[in-house]
Amino acid sequence: MRQSKFQCGITAAACHILMRGGFLKKFVIIQGLLIILLLGAVFYVYTRPQKQPEGIENPQSKTVLTDGPNGTGASNLTADWKTHTDEYGFSFKYPKDFSLDISRPVEYSENFPLEVIVVFPPYESTNTIEFSLIKGVVKKSPSDEICQSTNTTLNAVPAIKRSCPGAGASSVSYSVQLKNGIALTARIAHNETPESKKIPQETADGIVSSLTISP
Repeated sequence: MRQSKFQCGITAAACHILMRGGFLKKFVIIQGLLIILLLGAVFYVYTRPQKQPEGIENPQSKTVLTDGPNGTGASNLTADWKTHTDEYGFSFKYPKDFSLDISRPVEYSENFPLEVIVVFPPYESTNTIEFSLIKGVVKKSPSDEICQSTNTTLNAVPAIKRSCPGAGASSVSYSVQLKNGIALTARIAHNETPESKKIPQETADGIVSSLTISP
């Protein structure tokens, strides 16, 4: 009788171990599957294409001011634009529905610019585009904590670029030397105004990059 109980005890223990071993095997398999799913989710999050936030332009879609003549994209953009040819020996293009305001501040004082041309869109805008002329030689202003000056070219013409970034107000300008000791500066300025509309960057760059200097 004791021997029978001993054998049953051994059998019960063996059954318990076998049952426990089967459970552990299933647990290991389930745990492995969960780890694989977790790794797959992490891989998907880090490799999926990132959606461009609304309101932020894709840098690749912008027209960039480049050295030398305008590219095909810029030519297509300005193909049907109007052209302003100035008496001081330069010209530029602007959209048909835009207008120009031309003033000659030098008439009030010889210390004022010879001419200032402001390009206006058909709506209230947060940014302005202007061309100004003064008597003098184009000089590179020293860079500081706010503005940076660099040597560049605008349509194969030597120019000095001055960039002044900022959260509320920013500007970028290109200064080139004309004949007869006259300096021309093309400037794009932006002032944050919630009620106004911004001139598209592509349009603003197209106006400035269409600048041509008479030989």
